[in-house]
Amino acid sequence: MKHIFRIDRSERVVVAMALAVLLPLHWLMVAKFAPLLMHYDVDTWRTFMRNYHMSGFDPIVYHAVADGSMAFDLLRHPLLAAVLYPLYLLNMGLTAATGVNCVQFVVAAMLMVCGLGSVLMVYRTCLITGTPRGAALLLSALFLSFAYVMLSLIVADHFALSMLLLTLYIYIAALKLHNGTRFSPCEAAVAVVLMGGITLSNAALACIIVAAVNGRSLLRPRMLLGGIVVPGLLLATVALLLTLTWGDAASAVNSQVEFVGSDASRMAIFVENFLGESLQLHRGHVLGDVLTGRPVVVAYNHWVQYLVVAATVSYALFGFIAGRRSRMAQMLAALLAFNIVLHLVIGFALEEVYIMAAHWVSVIPLSTAFLLKRGGTARNTDRQPATKLVLTSTHYLIITAVALWLYCWHGYILYNYLTWPLRP
Repeated sequence: MKHIFRIDRSERVVVAMALAVLLPLHWLMVAKFAPLLMHYDVDTWRTFMRNYHMSGFDPIVYHAVADGSMAFDLLRHPLLAAVLYPLYLLNMGLTAATGVNCVQFVVAAMLMVCGLGSVLMVYRTCLITGTPRGAALLLSALFLSFAYVMLSLIVADHFALSMLLLTLYIYIAALKLHNGTRFSPCEAAVAVVLMGGITLSNAALACIIVAAVNGRSLLRPRMLLGGIVVPGLLLATVALLLTLTWGDAASAVNSQVEFVGSDASRMAIFVENFLGESLQLHRGHVLGDVLTGRPVVVAYNHWVQYLVVAATVSYALFGFIAGRRSRMAQMLAALLAFNIVLHLVIGFALEEVYIMAAHWVSVIPLSTAFLLKRGGTARNTDRQPATKLVLTSTHYLIITAVALWLYCWHGYILYNYLTWPLRP
């Protein structure tokens, strides 16, 4: 566990790559909204909300850190207020010292930590699976180039925290599978509480991760009750009590029901929104807020865009096939399957399914790692057949081209969008 919070010398290039991407994006966000939020009051907040349109993301973290508000859904995010409260105290101290509200800078620092941590966890997990360092770095760069990874790490919502915890526990699971160890009941309980506390449905993802590592030992009464059932029930009880104390339980339940179901085409949403928009922004309806009542399904306007998404998804699929006997690959498949069932079968948050990408999109580079592992693990490349070398080089070139395309595409769109003048 000590290693998790230490950046090794070999990992500095990963940190530098992530900083090179995230710092300019945060600079654009701060430059656009700082004049409003540094002098935070009712009028400036209303102006901010008239200009903040980021694909359905809510700026609840700005609100909570600026004035300690708990305006978010306590039933779905029971421990988010507790996580953000230290940031609120820090912002209060900085505001007293500087005379201006520093909420954007405090939140940007938190998001930067989440971004660096998430990319590092993906990189380290790739290494554990046996992927060469160059391929692990490339897959980490691909992960950061995805549309709703970038957006989750610059918007003031809870998704950056959820993504950090998910990638962290995937990495811990990979370590345990590699070392032949298991989650203890206490470790499992902490995973359920932390992941479910930020987003209640993510407690199920924690259970999947623990089950993949522990196997049948999960069914032992001490492990099942102490690690899964009891903490899960406690978390649900806390969420309900918080809702009854500081919110309206009836409206909270109704809001969850409103998030479920739609008569829109599931196939269109799966292709264009769940896969397409999550990985690569559309030009139509770009970053526009979702429309209540029906998901916005926008098609790409060029075959290259479909080709980029198809290549990315194909690598993940072939990665699953290459690692099908690995418990790690099976865990990643289960994490993806849960999100597909939750959003596309049940229909939860179908209108804004792409902003939920933080809960599953890390599966794509991590599953692709199994394919690159198969083609590039030998140290002495002279012993590899020429065909295998050509195939491995081709994989590297295609993934590099996809990542570069996505960086250029999203950099262009986000720069134009975030430099647009504010409406009064």
